[in-house]
Amino acid sequence: MRCRRMRKIRQIAVVAFALYFVAALTGFALHGHAVEQEHHTPCALCLAHQTAGAAVPATAATLNAPALLVVALPLLAPATPLVSTPHSPASPRGPPVEVSSLPPFQIKFNKENFDMKHIQHRLNRQSDRMRSRGFTLIELLVVISIISILAAILFPVFARARENARRASCQSNLKQIGIAMAQYQQDNDERTLVVDEDIEYTWFQPLQPYIKSEQVFRCPSLSESISPKPESDYAINGFFTHSLSIALFQNTAEQIAMGERLKDFDETDYHPWEPDEFEPHLQKERHFDGSNYLFADGHVKWLKWERTLLPDVRDPADNTRKVGMHNRDALAEP
Repeated sequence: MRCRRMRKIRQIAVVAFALYFVAALTGFALHGHAVEQEHHTPCALCLAHQTAGAAVPATAATLNAPALLVVALPLLAPATPLVSTPHSPASPRGPPVEVSSLPPFQIKFNKENFDMKHIQHRLNRQSDRMRSRGFTLIELLVVISIISILAAILFPVFARARENARRASCQSNLKQIGIAMAQYQQDNDERTLVVDEDIEYTWFQPLQPYIKSEQVFRCPSLSESISPKPESDYAINGFFTHSLSIALFQNTAEQIAMGERLKDFDETDYHPWEPDEFEPHLQKERHFDGSNYLFADGHVKWLKWERTLLPDVRDPADNTRKVGMHNRDALAEP
């Protein structure tokens, strides 16, 4: 009820302000017109009025800004008494307007409600009361259930996105190794790497001058407990460690040159021609349900293990064993 009363008081105050400004602007305009009439030649209408004995209409007799101001004063400041101030005879605004001649306004103002400080105090008390109100048990359970559902939905998504980033980083490592292998072959008469296990000369040692980084040989998804760790997390195909001519590989785009080493296994190469040193040396599912592979032409691809055994290429020494893209041209043991 009090809010409605305050809203009505604000509306009345706004209307009073509007009336005051309109009256003031009208008074200023008419005052300027009256001043102009004092300095110009009377027109024919004025001469006709004077001839008929009638007075020229007063400019401020019909519209008087002080009169409307007296009307607006009770709305703007109800505690201030209405006082009519006399005007000078030379004033262009016309004779004063008596308060008794104004139409009566049957409006009762409550000073306590109209006081802005009191209104602000009431609003502050209401906001403090709303702020002190806590959560109910049902609201708390609803919030916890919503957070649990969102966590169950988003956590697997975040884990998958993180693993996708690791897989991309692993592919980048293999790509750099492939570029280093191509540079080595160009510098060595188009021949593959040379490995001598008797003197522990492994395949990644001749590539270091081209890569100049040990971190490239590490897969970000591999976490193992073996100590000391091998110098590479990748296993190279044995056909690329015996100084073979690149011309022997007719299908370089389908010939795998390097895969990912098996976790907790210290061998960094594998031999497709030997069953015991083929599948047991490679990690089949490191990134989701597959692994990354480097091909002889330099490109890197993520594949499932079954896909690497296609097309149906058999081992020359054992026709019952599939070697697929690990020995795409069915080469004999080097």
